[in-house]
Amino acid sequence: MPEPEQPVVVFISSAQHEFERFRQQVRSVINGERWSTSKLHVMRARLIENQRGPVIPDEIRRGLDASSIYLGVFGGQLRDWPVAEYRYARARGLPQLIYKFQHRSRPGRPRRQRSGGRISGVDRFLREQVQAYGVRVRGPYRNLDDLLEDMLEDLATLITRMANENAELRKTLYTGMPGA
Repeated sequence: MPEPEQPVVVFISSAQHEFERFRQQVRSVINGERWSTSKLHVMRARLIENQRGPVIPDEIRRGLDASSIYLGVFGGQLRDWPVAEYRYARARGLPQLIYKFQHRSRPGRPRRQRSGGRISGVDRFLREQVQAYGVRVRGPYRNLDDLLEDMLEDLATLITRMANENAELRKTLYTGMPGA
């Protein structure tokens, strides 16, 4: 059975070293997903890997221009690459799925909840540059398996919504055309 001509490309963005294994797992699961009982791969994951140092806008541009959905995972580290990827995805109008992961503290004496105090760079970024634009941030998650499960459900929901929006747009465009 043939592959779809153009699968939905999901751009996965996160701090590379913080989520190194998880990024690979997400890509593997997305690339392994098959459309119900058929053999078609409907989605394909895209990562920019092993980048260090200054952000290379052309690489981000190429990766996101070829993508249909931006999937961002933010944890304890605010890095330049994921911020640049998010900003370009937003500027391109890509649908965005954003998640916050909070690492568990070490075993032993529990940390007291801070009241007030300074907000982390990641939380400030999510509040001021993501949520301020009406984008929902899911989480914080403390378990990567739960995060992955919710990501897959959210991707299925988003792709269904995108297909329905496309169908409505096509109906609107073709209404009133000769032969319609």
